[in-house]
Amino acid sequence: MVQSNQFGGMSKDDPNAHIAYFLEVCDLYKINGVSDDAIRLRVFPFSLRDRAREWLNSVPSGNEITSFTQYDQESLYEAWERFKEMLRKCPHHGIPIWLQVSTFYNGLVSNYRAMIDAAAGGCLMGKHRRKPMSC
Repeated sequence: MVQSNQFGGMSKDDPNAHIAYFLEVCDLYKINGVSDDAIRLRVFPFSLRDRAREWLNSVPSGNEITSFTQYDQESLYEAWERFKEMLRKCPHHGIPIWLQVSTFYNGLVSNYRAMIDAAAGGCLMGKHRRKPMSC
């Protein structure tokens, strides 16, 4: 049923109409012990096609963000840009700033962590936040 009215992300597609129809269809299914949200999350990818499906597949999960690791031969700059791009692709990740900093720092190879510690005048993770951060 959901696949009969897929959203493709084209300019002629109405996202509000798609969501309204999607919710109507999902409300037809009730499973004991399974929340409405769980059903919607499992079925939603099947309601998308083309550009919309590509977009959904490109969005990193919170787990991908929190398990960040620097690639071999990746510079500090490249790692930082890749990490920021993960955060941008998932603007509602809900990961607090302190955990973002910790995740990035801990995902770096040891020589870059040492460089950051030296620039911070000691272990970065041992520092206390004294003034507002700006990005």
